[in-house]
Amino acid sequence: MIFVTGTRLAVPRGSRIRYPNDLRGRPVAVVSGTTNEAAMREYDRLNGLATRFVTADDYRAALTLLTTGGEDALAADDILLRGLLAQTRQSTEFRLVGDMLSFEPYGIVYARGDGALADAVERTLRGLAESREIVWLYDRWFVRPLPSGERIGLPMGTQLRRSLELLGLPPM
Repeated sequence: MIFVTGTRLAVPRGSRIRYPNDLRGRPVAVVSGTTNEAAMREYDRLNGLATRFVTADDYRAALTLLTTGGEDALAADDILLRGLLAQTRQSTEFRLVGDMLSFEPYGIVYARGDGALADAVERTLRGLAESREIVWLYDRWFVRPLPSGERIGLPMGTQLRRSLELLGLPPM
């Protein structure tokens, strides 16, 4: 596991939506076929919100649905929302609300049986963790300003920190 995130909601800065339950009967943009769509549909089913889901083919198209005022929220992985808003320079126009509605661990995928690559990845991640360089790299891309000047502003979470401690990161 190299990163942990989950489904969150992006809403226009002035929106009265603060929590997922505030979406009762409202339209929400999701990217078709994603784990975020599945999480939102399950949350809707369990809470009887009668949310109207509008699907898009990709995250930029989903953001366009939100920016044109047709949808009240966009559901996606927290980090994808933050990155998309930073990349499109719209971070000040939207805010993320509510708790994460899913748990989405990210990992590195490689061909089964590729022991050399598996060893290289393990050795590299372990070295970065033991030297604490991985914390510096994380802060460089997720906390401090990006080369573009935008800021994602996402401190390392407990789950990721614990995962890195298992690789050798000294406890904080």
